[in-house]
Amino acid sequence: MPANPFEPVKHVSTAKQRLWLACLGYAPIHCADNVSARACFEHASQTRLYQQPVNAGQVEMATTLGLDLANQRDCHGAAGLLYRVSMCAGWVYSVWRHLRQGSEGRYDTESLPYQYAVAIAKEMERLQLFSHIENAATTGASHGDVFFRMGSKQRAIAYIFVVDYLRSYGFLQ
Repeated sequence: MPANPFEPVKHVSTAKQRLWLACLGYAPIHCADNVSARACFEHASQTRLYQQPVNAGQVEMATTLGLDLANQRDCHGAAGLLYRVSMCAGWVYSVWRHLRQGSEGRYDTESLPYQYAVAIAKEMERLQLFSHIENAATTGASHGDVFFRMGSKQRAIAYIFVVDYLRSYGFLQ
């Protein structure tokens, strides 16, 4: 709550908005709230960012994910690949959190090492499993990372795929 109770509460951006902007090469600090996130989206549109070449922020994110952007012709193509792999990593962490009955809001507080989540996510992208999760509901995550809501129908193919990989890596019995 703000110090002044009459001051409006600043609406924070969602984890998915922040992720897409990061995939476009924006630094997370520039899109922390809804107003600045919208300004970044407008800036991307006005400057025709989507048609521009891959940028340094995207190369840095790709390096972190262990992805090669050489086949991406423009910022939009690179952002799509980065987003799909990142969302798949979010799915991996969501399945892991669901199996452990956890409630963490950030990947770095989970007990699953990042490199394993990303390895599974890249395999999901290679097998085009993103289509199985892209419309699944996320938590909104005004603070923290993207997590998917797990219901009774956990997108069976993608869920089982992750469970099998976690088992093969020795994280599950």
